[in-house]
Amino acid sequence: IGVGVGGVITIDLEREGPHAVVGGTTGSGKSELLLTWIASMAWDSSPEELAVLLIDFKGGAGFAPLAALPHVVGIVTDLDEAGAMRAVGSLRAELRRREAGIAAAGLREHRAGIGLPRLVIVVDEYAALVDLDPALHAVFGDLAARGRSLGIHLIVGTQRPSASVRDAVLANADVRVCLRVRDRADAVALVGAGGPAELPAEPRGRAVISAAGAPGALVQIATVDAATIDRIAMRWAGAPRPSRPWRDPLPAIVTAAELPGLLEPDQRLEADDPRGAVIGVIDRPDRQRIEAWRWHPRRDGMMLAVGASGCGRTGLVDAIVASGPSVVVPPDAALAWDAVHRLAEVDGDHGGLTLVIDDLDLVIDRFEPEHRQAWVDRLVALCRRRRELGIGIVVTAASVDGAIRSLEPHAAVRVLMRMPSRQDHRMAGGDAESWAPRLPPGGAVGDGRRAQVLQVATGRPQTTPPQARAIGDGPIGVIAADPGSLLQGLTDAGRTVLSVAEGLAAIDSLPPSAAIVGDVASWQARWDAVEIAATRAQLLLHGV
Repeated sequence: IGVGVGGVITIDLEREGPHAVVGGTTGSGKSELLLTWIASMAWDSSPEELAVLLIDFKGGAGFAPLAALPHVVGIVTDLDEAGAMRAVGSLRAELRRREAGIAAAGLREHRAGIGLPRLVIVVDEYAALVDLDPALHAVFGDLAARGRSLGIHLIVGTQRPSASVRDAVLANADVRVCLRVRDRADAVALVGAGGPAELPAEPRGRAVISAAGAPGALVQIATVDAATIDRIAMRWAGAPRPSRPWRDPLPAIVTAAELPGLLEPDQRLEADDPRGAVIGVIDRPDRQRIEAWRWHPRRDGMMLAVGASGCGRTGLVDAIVASGPSVVVPPDAALAWDAVHRLAEVDGDHGGLTLVIDDLDLVIDRFEPEHRQAWVDRLVALCRRRRELGIGIVVTAASVDGAIRSLEPHAAVRVLMRMPSRQDHRMAGGDAESWAPRLPPGGAVGDGRRAQVLQVATGRPQTTPPQARAIGDGPIGVIAADPGSLLQGLTDAGRTVLSVAEGLAAIDSLPPSAAIVGDVASWQARWDAVEIAATRAQLLLHGV
């Protein structure tokens, strides 16, 4: 990886590691060191012997030159934090996969030739990664503790080793590389001496290296150019690429025809499978697999699905109805009364059918006040008698408010689809971390896991997609379910975006390019906001 006083300096992670920690402040040459190290390993080892996972929490550009190497199974960046968490979460499943593979080969630890290349996980800006979730410290501690016997190696780069790298990782990292650091304590923690804190800013790439407990040695790190990386890629151009240690994310659309390609053989179900009918798929990165999402009326009891307009609640209903015998409650108040009344009045076992109510909040609103609570009470009574009647119940709604609160305690299965805001997601029963504002239609979160509803054919006619219509010149007011999704488009269109408060304050002197944008709560915070804005601007509703 470079040159020292006595000549070329080499590092053997397998023999001297199994893991490494690299410390260095901004501009010290830490990223260049990691490029050189990875390129050197890739020159000596084929993709059948070496796989490299790159985690770059400095924007992703640092590792971009290595993307062409067939050894690289993925580049994870902070530009997609959810994707990064998913990929890192899969690494514990990779530990289990390797344990099983080594055991199947009759071995106690990793050896070459068993179909498992050594996996080197390289992290640039480790502190920024583990700051995403404190639980990641435990993940990397587990990788560090068990990696040697399973053929997994860590190279973690950080500006402050003493502050960000815990003992669980540091104790198993016998290779220490310290470039220039600001704090003497960081140098001492890493290589046992304060010298790296006194290294000059130039030349970049000057470092102290300690491997396998040896005293630190001064080294000038070599650099690698694009032409060299291209030669390495050409050297292994015909070699098969190693498998990635995680499954692809769920697709935005899942059809019955695509299920066999997504599910493992043990997940492919017959129509009468006792485990229930498939209504979608669930992402399980912790198991490196996608599993069937099933609905079993007797076992699952009641499902409450909550989501904003356009989230795909009706698609979920379609999948439930297609999965087995169902009673679908019509949206008309009188017909809804009759449907629930008939089901409640017939005693005995109903054979595992599902009572389905789409847009329950709208159905409730269609009742006259004197009948509304009586109907809700009858629905609650059905929930209590569900086991006796042998039925399942599925209801969907835009929120968990009003009368729906009385049904909420009976919901054994809660499905949260796309919600307008993190607060709405939490009010519907989700935790702040699981809010996913960019879920596609049919996307859902249940028990903290991402799911996608199975798209099924229905007898309903397809609706005509909405057609774009030009907005005239002059100020506009936008009442939006998700204002953040509109800001870039409005700005690109030459609009000056104002909050509701800013727009009302300047209502008499709004420029023609003004766009007053806010969610429903922002507009309702002042009772006269809509009326005042309507006197000076066109009002538009978006997703509400």
